[in-house]
Amino acid sequence: MIKKIGILARPCTEGIEPIMKDVIEWARRNGIELFFDLEAAKNLGAEGLRREILPEKSDLIIAFGGDGTILSIAPECAIAKKPIMGVNLGTLGFLAEFGKDETIESLEKIIRGEALISKRTMLEINYKDQSFLSLNEVTVSKAFSTRLIELTVYIDETLLASIRGDGLIFSTATGSTAYSLSAGGPILEPSLECIVMTPICPHTLSVRPIVLPPTAQIKLECNEAEDEIYITIDGKFRANFSKDTFLYIKKSNHYLLLVRSFKKGFYELLRDKLRWSGKLIG
Repeated sequence: MIKKIGILARPCTEGIEPIMKDVIEWARRNGIELFFDLEAAKNLGAEGLRREILPEKSDLIIAFGGDGTILSIAPECAIAKKPIMGVNLGTLGFLAEFGKDETIESLEKIIRGEALISKRTMLEINYKDQSFLSLNEVTVSKAFSTRLIELTVYIDETLLASIRGDGLIFSTATGSTAYSLSAGGPILEPSLECIVMTPICPHTLSVRPIVLPPTAQIKLECNEAEDEIYITIDGKFRANFSKDTFLYIKKSNHYLLLVRSFKKGFYELLRDKLRWSGKLIG
């Protein structure tokens, strides 16, 4: 039963106040306690909490913004096993499925126990003494140099390849419609439990994306001494990848519980977001 809801908002979002006030009034009528992150609280003149502690205090998280807003709190939601509902205030997005105009109607269905939950695979990334969770992808790429970098990939301790190019992307099925797609990776239905390795501008054209099983244990070795190489997780810089060190990637035991739209499924989202419904001209 949902009695406490945590609300977070993308910074500097115009026009968010009306829908936030509608949610506050709806919560008051239904006896639901609300918690706000610091950004949402700033828009309302209310007291706020640090974003990362919202999931442990809430039964449901509502993210007002876009996919990036959901990504910013996905690890904490997954660890706390709390569902998250994304209200899209941006443009292209596959995670924030709800429009502003359907927020209250959808919340009514959710508190009646009618929520549609999509269980999303996450990645666990370990580097030196640091550990991270990722909903979309981990990217290993060159920083500012125009030189190629070389990365050696092992799968289950078996050498796969030493790949020269601009870097590598390791994504979940959820992340297959993000950076991996831009780099030529395949689109995967988000319920699939797998890991996609997508090369970024490989020097050898025979190096292609590969879909790995959920049991795959990935080890990545840096072969470069001179250039800066970045480890980026869900769009955030996390560490410099040093020569002769190893990055480990595997499927996490944690899953994100994403509340799905009541109006559109994944294939309808694909058609709309990627504009596959238009007619060819010519």
